[in-house]
Amino acid sequence: MIPLSDVWRIMEDYLYFIHKSFKVNILAFVLMPNHFHLIIQTPEENLSEAMNYFMRETSRQIGQQANRINHVYGGRFHRTLITSDQYFRHAYKYVYRNPVRAGLCKHVWEYPFSTLGGILG
Repeated sequence: MIPLSDVWRIMEDYLYFIHKSFKVNILAFVLMPNHFHLIIQTPEENLSEAMNYFMRETSRQIGQQANRINHVYGGRFHRTLITSDQYFRHAYKYVYRNPVRAGLCKHVWEYPFSTLGGILG
């Protein structure tokens, strides 16, 4: 097991990489102790390719740092198509409020493993 802060650094690096290499837009990301939430926009309709790369490479890096030989993730990613502005607003709030609901912080802006800090400055 490695510290969540180390996992966060790995995730940040690969989120940046897929943003640049796969031309995806990262709209929201929150790393929880046992999973993550991601809202991503894929103008080139390459979600599977971007996520397969992200999951494979983050798994490899986390596994190496933790000296693990078993799987890091329980399975493939789960996706849901956001089809309306209302649904997007609901999903966006859900992602960022997840650490509060889990009791990891009192306010969404306090959680360190979230892209919200970069948005708020």
